[in-house]
Amino acid sequence: MSEFFSESCDPSVKFKVNRTLHEVETPFQTLKVVESESLGKVMILDGCVMTSDKDEFVYHEMITHVPLAHHNSPESVLVIGGGDGGTVRELLKYSCIKSIILCEIDACVIDASRRFFPRLSEGFDNPRVEMVIGDGIEYIKKFAGYFDLVIVDSTDPQGPGEPLFTKQFYSSVERALKPCGIMVAQSESPWAEKELLSRIYNNISAGLAFAAPYVGPVPTYPFGLWSWTLGSKREISLKDLGLNRFAQIQDTMSYLSLPNLKNCFELPVFYERKLDLRR
Repeated sequence: MSEFFSESCDPSVKFKVNRTLHEVETPFQTLKVVESESLGKVMILDGCVMTSDKDEFVYHEMITHVPLAHHNSPESVLVIGGGDGGTVRELLKYSCIKSIILCEIDACVIDASRRFFPRLSEGFDNPRVEMVIGDGIEYIKKFAGYFDLVIVDSTDPQGPGEPLFTKQFYSSVERALKPCGIMVAQSESPWAEKELLSRIYNNISAGLAFAAPYVGPVPTYPFGLWSWTLGSKREISLKDLGLNRFAQIQDTMSYLSLPNLKNCFELPVFYERKLDLRR
């Protein structure tokens, strides 16, 4: 018998569930995989939607290809979180990337993705990928000037994901990056409360010399609009894009196009005001 799921993080997220495929209490959170009527399979962590068959490609293309379009020669990448595998899948489209480390604190997320989301987790066994089960906050402290790109593909700022939104963590990210290195982090829905959004942006700005939020539509997430924030150790011209590299893989995209890539840093006015970027 079907029932409706309503997200504990935001009741506006609601969909019909045909059956529960998997449910487990991990050492860190409650993990559930359900089969929905309209979204296909959905992974839910602590009552909040993490990913769905229907629209996962938007989130993973935006968190991966936007920062890579602003790096001249990316070779080494660290993904913190991202246990569903979608970000790794997108990174593997680039032949120039030689090493990808995925550091996920909860092995149960990886196991569930392997079992229920094979399209997401297909890159886990690629020889360019190293899988690390552990705390990304402690793991990144081992590195100095090592990574071209750090992707913080975390859960919301609660539970195991909360420490990944602090100034101290972003300072560790800055230290781990090469001089021309770039970081990107998911930074919540622009519809979230001003206090949360400004805290995330201010912490990134305090930890790195440059920060620029961008947005894209993820229908499964609260209010259908999501944000990510690009960070760097130096000023970046957002108009300078690695278009040749993107053009080589553009046929593999389901959402991101060249116009999207160029315009995603054009923010809604209300979001700019929440971040105090518009006077």
